[in-house]
Amino acid sequence: MSVDFCLLDSRIAASALEHSPYHADAIRRPSTYVEPSGMYLHLYGRSNQGQSVVVETELRDGLTISLLDEHDSAEPDQTYAESVRMELLQRACQSRPELAEYEDDIEVTVVRKPCFYGFDPDPSDPLSPRERRLVALTTHSLKLYRALRGAAEHALHDEPLDCGARPCELACAPHSAAMEALGLCHGHWVRATGRAANVAAADVTIVCSNVPNGGLTPLPALAATLPPLVLASYDIECSSGVPNAAGNYAFPDAFKTEHAVRCVAVVATSLGVNSATARRFFLHTGPRALSTAHCRIAAVGEGADEAAENLEVRPFLCEVDLLHGLAALLRDEIRPDVLYSYNGNAFDAPFLAQRIECALPNAPPEAVRDERAEARARRRAAHGWGRTPMNALPPKTLGVPKTEEQLAEIRRKRAQGKVVYEPKAFDAPGMAHHDVLDYGQSLGLETSKLADVAAEVLGGTTKTDLEIGEMMDILRTDDADGWARVAVYNVRDAELPLRIMLAKDQVAFSLQIAAVSGCSLPQVCAGGQQKRLQSMVQREVRARGLIFNEPSKLDFEARPWLCGGGEKVKGATVLDIQPGWYRDPVVTCDYASLYPSIVISRNLCPSKLLLDAVQPTLPTGTPPALVAGVRTFRVEERDADLLHHHHVLQRAPDGGGVGVFPAISERLLAERKAAKRELKQHPPGSAAHAILEAKQQALKIISNSLYGALNAVLKGSLYCRPLGGIVTAEGRAAIAAIQAEVSRLPGAEVVAGDTDSVMFKLAGRTLAEAEEMGAAVAASVTAQLRADGAHAMELAYEKTMLPSVFVAKKAYAYVCHAPGKPPTHVSMGLMSKKRGTAALFKDAFIDCERAYLLDPAEFSADDVRRVHLLVLRDLERRLATAPPEAFAKTTMLKPEAAYAPGYNAPHVNAARRLVAATGCAWPGNARFKFVQAQPATPVAKSKKKASDYSMELGHFQASKAAIDVAYYVGSVHNRFEALLCFTLPDAPARFGQLLTTLERRPARTKSINSYPWFLNAGPAAPPPPPLTAA
Repeated sequence: MSVDFCLLDSRIAASALEHSPYHADAIRRPSTYVEPSGMYLHLYGRSNQGQSVVVETELRDGLTISLLDEHDSAEPDQTYAESVRMELLQRACQSRPELAEYEDDIEVTVVRKPCFYGFDPDPSDPLSPRERRLVALTTHSLKLYRALRGAAEHALHDEPLDCGARPCELACAPHSAAMEALGLCHGHWVRATGRAANVAAADVTIVCSNVPNGGLTPLPALAATLPPLVLASYDIECSSGVPNAAGNYAFPDAFKTEHAVRCVAVVATSLGVNSATARRFFLHTGPRALSTAHCRIAAVGEGADEAAENLEVRPFLCEVDLLHGLAALLRDEIRPDVLYSYNGNAFDAPFLAQRIECALPNAPPEAVRDERAEARARRRAAHGWGRTPMNALPPKTLGVPKTEEQLAEIRRKRAQGKVVYEPKAFDAPGMAHHDVLDYGQSLGLETSKLADVAAEVLGGTTKTDLEIGEMMDILRTDDADGWARVAVYNVRDAELPLRIMLAKDQVAFSLQIAAVSGCSLPQVCAGGQQKRLQSMVQREVRARGLIFNEPSKLDFEARPWLCGGGEKVKGATVLDIQPGWYRDPVVTCDYASLYPSIVISRNLCPSKLLLDAVQPTLPTGTPPALVAGVRTFRVEERDADLLHHHHVLQRAPDGGGVGVFPAISERLLAERKAAKRELKQHPPGSAAHAILEAKQQALKIISNSLYGALNAVLKGSLYCRPLGGIVTAEGRAAIAAIQAEVSRLPGAEVVAGDTDSVMFKLAGRTLAEAEEMGAAVAASVTAQLRADGAHAMELAYEKTMLPSVFVAKKAYAYVCHAPGKPPTHVSMGLMSKKRGTAALFKDAFIDCERAYLLDPAEFSADDVRRVHLLVLRDLERRLATAPPEAFAKTTMLKPEAAYAPGYNAPHVNAARRLVAATGCAWPGNARFKFVQAQPATPVAKSKKKASDYSMELGHFQASKAAIDVAYYVGSVHNRFEALLCFTLPDAPARFGQLLTTLERRPARTKSINSYPWFLNAGPAAPPPPPLTAA
């Protein structure tokens, strides 16, 4: 039998699937222990016919731990290799003595390879790397391999081996080398040929262990085809006990018995299928009388008719049955490739994991073996969501492992009654977990709540309305009509994350990231650029026959420059802005992919860096060929007294000798250009257009993340601070080259600059002349760079800004005139882009900003000045009449546990007052609206703190308090003054007089008619001379 499938995930196992086969009706029964019989590679994917696929092949060559002879020991190969084997095995057996019996299962070989991290010249050929002795320990026992790998990681990062061997290649997945040997890559299509077996939770299971070449054949011809993935999304609702005396419910606490999971909604569909065909499931422990008919009536009443389409209602007697039913639904019926949620990692998954522990506890220590096995089976049936559930592990905690002190602090807070969850994910081979909250937060909206993100992405479609307190009341009853409302609410919350991802083509994007990087789909959905780059680098390193000798914190003592040696590497040039209102053209020239092009042009790669040479010249005795082949870079630290010189071997004259990083960057940029060219040949909305757009975005993101990896010390295995410093140093030189060229133009003046661009004014020039001069500057600078060997760096004319206003660094607005595009209004870094600002002041600021951008050919400077005066007059009038909502600020409020008791900030204190006054749950993990109330009695300005009088918006409205107008004007006047200084130089005096009047008025006085002179005031002391506003 054979099947073509898109490879999405992979795992290794110690026993064959047939030794512990999965059957849906037997998963809750104890399984017989199976002695590990070898190493097996399990592959998970989706076939071109839409079937879920599991493929098993045996890893006959075992897995290998590699150790580098770092100090060039004089011992013979076999003697040295045996000492390495014995010491590493001894360390591995310290915590697991029973592994000593596997001593004879370790095969030892000695090979010689060049190193990736650090160029060590060969004495006979100084332009080639020297081959180093490498000891390879291979085993066919997965248990022993994991113990040896743990001991090797400890030796690399904490306690080196006494024999001087340095563990290598520990940053990649254990089976990545085996997959590469088979020609396999995640995100690509594969043909599996073998024997069919019914031993996994999949539509098709193929065992191809005894087939030549593993029975696996890559299918590059299908690389541009999207597989018909099955996608699902879920949401849980849980009870939280009885309400308090005020009628409010506590935040759900999974550690309390009465806070149980009451219902779960799951929505499933297939990629490329109309969303109307989605299947919907509502699993609950409520009234058994609840039916789809009840839900259909409730959906019509809520204006969410589609929530009851294709809906199946499944009742369960208790929470345990519900947890088992959810796992069975995902495992046996839907079998999704991606499972979406919204804030699922931080709430839904940890809540479910804890409820499984509470409702399905382990057997007590005194229980007999059969009882312990039965308890494990029941729990396995609840958390085994994936396609090989018999090997499922308990849900794992996400993120960096916590220290003992951090764990003790969590226990202390829980003992105090605080609800603290640790982010978790269920171990589900073949199924990726994707928390859509991360995407929602990336949109930059005022709030990242599901309702607001859905409304933004889906054009108004949002959640149904059901207050939490009302839902909690319903969950305590057997009212079928009430539960139907909960069902509609729950199903809608489950469906929206899925619809958001489909609407923004994020599924295709994730698949392309997997295909480009080689990471599995679960790794891609979990986020993080380091592992994606790591996968690509590892493949290139192996293809070149190098050994990946990743850096360690232990290296810093002998080579402090590897971690910078100071505070930070000196960063990029961001030119000081020349504030002003420019009615002459301002031209922008920028570099295309500046940092990747520097990496390519200067051959920046750890494999080409002379690690121990940090002086301006190479040591005496260095071969002349090597001296001629390297380029020396001067790298400054932010610490003024730290300066290093680093030497990098450059490309050969014939183009050979390209480093790993430059080769990857070149390939990514070339593939992106090709994808963009092909993209233009397909109409928007077509499947090919979606695939190619996702591909070019994936290539762009991975390419631009390389520089960040170089400076991410101890946050991965790719960091190399010397190279990161070279990139920024070359970037600063590239900006200086533009400045020098602009200085030679008559009437030209640099007004601003960013990391990869420079903006310069051309006085008295027309738009056409400005475009021509900008293109000439770009061509001249590019020619200079090419003459200096920077063959991949290119400066291009980007746009002309006319008119424009520059307020501060990275804070400006302009009308953009780009070749072939209509003029557009662009704003950056000003209050108009600042999240959380009170709407009253933000709207006024935007009006002032846009006035500067009126067409200079039709509006004079006096016209713009009059507009500004009118905006200020309108603001003055609205200060007295605007509702509290116009003064509300918003900011992201973290969980309560994230704030120390003494933490003093307006939004945190406002939340504390709200909880104390109403008894409600802490409103964390969402953007929080609050206002500044006026003190009940006058307070001296020097003692007045914003946090002392902040209140949640709804609480403020209910309390009938007054807005502290002076506080708001005082907090924004600097921004207004900086913006208006080009037309109203007396703006500081105007705002100063306004603030004086506001602060002197009686407490709780809402009217501000006592200062009608605000708009007519001049810069002099009161009474100022009148200033005409019309």
